[in-house]
Amino acid sequence: MIDAKTKEKLRTVFYPKAERVVFEPVRNALEKHLPPEARVLDAGCGEGTWILREFRNKIGYLVGVDAQIPRDKKRMDEFILCNLENIPLADGTFDVIICYFVIEHLKQPQKVFAEFSRLLADDGVIIFRTPNIVSPLFVLSRLTSIHWHNAIKRVMVGSQGVDAFPTFYKCNTVGKLKRELKAAGLHRGVLDSCEQIQGYFTFSRISYAIGLLVSRAIQSCPLTKPFRSQLIGVYLKQAGNDTARENSPDNMRRQAYIA
Repeated sequence: MIDAKTKEKLRTVFYPKAERVVFEPVRNALEKHLPPEARVLDAGCGEGTWILREFRNKIGYLVGVDAQIPRDKKRMDEFILCNLENIPLADGTFDVIICYFVIEHLKQPQKVFAEFSRLLADDGVIIFRTPNIVSPLFVLSRLTSIHWHNAIKRVMVGSQGVDAFPTFYKCNTVGKLKRELKAAGLHRGVLDSCEQIQGYFTFSRISYAIGLLVSRAIQSCPLTKPFRSQLIGVYLKQAGNDTARENSPDNMRRQAYIA
């Protein structure tokens, strides 16, 4: 696998805008929607979503939630071990929820989105990035086993002994995201696509250069927009749009847990 310095040099030559195209939408959303002393939920946090580290000085309280305990919880102010369908925190707790490459792992995304809506304060936002299953890259991914995914991950990031979570792709098209997020009482601010196929071709200088050129071509052609490999979204909870779960037994149990 080529090193970070080599990748940067190749990007400069073959696709100078690559990093901006891929990461700026999420950065811009965080810049725009993080209020002073923001309360942020890192949903499916793993070891902590890396892009939040750039904004740590604007975050007043950062809570991580995941089904596995991270090796290092110091990157968060609080960690909660639970699934995303039932998070034991009060309604309206968060200003921002970030869900970074997590939606593809959800068995019941509609329940998770309803839970996010409940946890968001009025005018709060969910920011997400997830694969697009109509992309040729992820058509191939769905046809391969989790063992292949783990092998690719080890090549890409050098991880040892860290398995990729199973993927279900229950809500990984533009149409499904629109329907399920709307049903959860969330309103679209941004729903866009980007291409980052080069990340899967870090085996050599030549393969990475080819990946950059392919990504650049896909990103620059308007006709390929529906087929780009990643979806980026910003959805808002408008004031007065509380979910119907407010007085549900599950919510009452959460309130008791907090008390």
